[in-house]
Amino acid sequence: MKKTNSDHFIQVIIFDMDWTLYPMDGDCFKESSIWKHIIFSYKKLIIEKMNANPFQADEYYNALLKNEKTYWTSMTRVLWEQFNMTREEIIKYTWWTMNLDFIYFCENNIKKLFNIMKKKWILLFLVTSAPYIWSKKVISYLQIEDFFEKIFTAEDFSRDKTLIFNEIIKLTKINPSNILSVWDQYNSDILPAKLLWMRTYHVNKINPIEHLIKEI
Repeated sequence: MKKTNSDHFIQVIIFDMDWTLYPMDGDCFKESSIWKHIIFSYKKLIIEKMNANPFQADEYYNALLKNEKTYWTSMTRVLWEQFNMTREEIIKYTWWTMNLDFIYFCENNIKKLFNIMKKKWILLFLVTSAPYIWSKKVISYLQIEDFFEKIFTAEDFSRDKTLIFNEIIKLTKINPSNILSVWDQYNSDILPAKLLWMRTYHVNKINPIEHLIKEI
């Protein structure tokens, strides 16, 4: 762990990934091309495993949804149980096959921002609800993996990020008021950080990631 400059107010920054480090199509996960691709991959898997036609795959998928929450992690679990597959196999089948065309990368701006933060001895963490295989693909493309002290993905926590936030506090031994948490979703991400007395930056059209430099 690198030493931090105690004279600098912001000593740790926690970043989300999708819709935070870069914009994407759709205003949220359920409206994005990522979600559409995952559903398409689920149905393709059903066709292959059950020797079904597309209509039958639609019916089977919709029947599963009647008994399960529509969040993608739930359907992933249902399908690996149905087809006797591992979680890793399902994730690779859905997330790894996605291309990056619908992500609007601004990699030069991100790397410039991260370099400024590193020069200020700010410790950077990535916390994302996306699976490791997708996170690895994206940050490798952006060439920012080496900037992070640690990366937490969907494999490391449930949908409640409070435990991860507390782990980062313990790991860095930094007062929460000196930690900045950067996210695009208020209720699920910004609010839990505020409840721990962290500073927050809500990424949106008014506050793009590029303006974060004003906070540090």
